[in-house]
Amino acid sequence: MKVTAALLASLGTNSAAFKARCEQIAALVQTDDRAAVIAISRLYDRQTRDEQSSDRTVHSNGVGFQECDAKFGGKIARLVKAGRFIFPKHMPRVRRMAVKYRVQLTVLSFIKDRARLGAEVRRPTPTEAASSSARLCRRS
Repeated sequence: MKVTAALLASLGTNSAAFKARCEQIAALVQTDDRAAVIAISRLYDRQTRDEQSSDRTVHSNGVGFQECDAKFGGKIARLVKAGRFIFPKHMPRVRRMAVKYRVQLTVLSFIKDRARLGAEVRRPTPTEAASSSARLCRRS
């Protein structure tokens, strides 16, 4: 996901603060299994209902999982939401996925902060989100 000036402005932050929080989130999900699992669950929540039900990424909207992660991410998120156990052998992949989506997770954290303060957040347009998603896919 590309971090644009418009996105930073809508979140009420600047590039340095965004990057610092992004690094904090990456460090957290690499070392804390609970945080990594919650991160995957939050990403799953961003998938559309039809994507959740089919374990696929159907819409190029720049939110949730990429196609290559949709099936595994959906499986993990549903297990978490059902209160089920995640096998330790799956945790390295869960942590890698959470790090991969650190920019989306950082955006979510700023949205949550702004909601706590009662400030409105302008969501990126579908065009902005789609172009951001394509860039992230190339890095993987």
